[in-house]
This record gives sequence, structure tokens and C-alpha cells, in this order.
Amino acid sequence: TGALLAACGGASDDTSADGAGGEVTLTVDLFGSFGYKEAGLYAEYEKLHPGVTIKQTDTEDEADYWKSLQTRLAGGAGLADVQGIEVGRIASVTQQQADRFEDLRKYGADSLKDQFAPAKWAAASGKGGEVLGLGTDVGPEAMCYRTDLFK
Repeated sequence: TGALLAACGGASDDTSADGAGGEVTLTVDLFGSFGYKEAGLYAEYEKLHPGVTIKQTDTEDEADYWKSLQTRLAGGAGLADVQGIEVGRIASVTQQQADRFEDLRKYGADSLKDQFAPAKWAAASGKGGEVLGLGTDVGPEAMCYRTDLFK
């Protein structure tokens, strides 16, 4: 299943996102294994952006993750800068919780629109056109067949 990354409107309790002293810690909260850290993407980003540190937390079970995220959203605290959202739950975010997430258009997300499948872009857009998340995949599938059997 695909997932979307959404930026939360409020900083988490342990985030130093104000850039004081040139140091910034970005927090990323995910469920399951997205593979970003394992692929070296965080290390590459940190190398290209000195002073930025990325801290990731993971919850194995998505249902537990969603319940915890809803609790933190309701309480307005403990949120990461970036939250993973299961694609099957993105409608809840775009239709009922849009005000709790950042509109990524403020950060130039509109310039990325052509890089996403139209359906993926639309799924993470709010009623007012807000861009609340960016899709991480389109659920790749493949069909394999033996040509000798078709003959």
C-alpha cells in the first residue's frame, strides 16, 4: 500500500525547528518501514544541508500509529515535523483535518505537481486546493507471464 507524507502545522515537543544557532532537527514519524534511512536518504540530505539533523521514529503497526497520531493531533502536542499517512486514511486528513496540517504550497509544492500522477496529487489535496501531503509511491504492481504458455 502507498503512503503519503504530510507536514504537521505545529512543531513537536523535541524539535528544534527554529534554526537557532544554525542547527535544525527535523523529526519524521512513520509506520512500518519506508526505507528512507536505510537507503541513506537522510544522510545524503544532511550532507547537502549542514546543520540539519533528521530524527526518525517508527511504529510497526499502522493501526497503532494512526490511533497515536489522532491522540497527538487532538492534544496539539508531540507531533513530528513530517508524519506518514497511510493512503487509505488520507481522505480523513484532507476532508476532516486539513486545518491541522501545513499547506505545502507555502513551501513551493505547486512546482512539483507535474512529477506526480494526477490521482496521487488530488488524493492529498484539500477542499480549498491545499497540498497536505506528497505521495511516496503509487503502489507498484507487475504482471509476469510466460510467453511460451501464450503460444
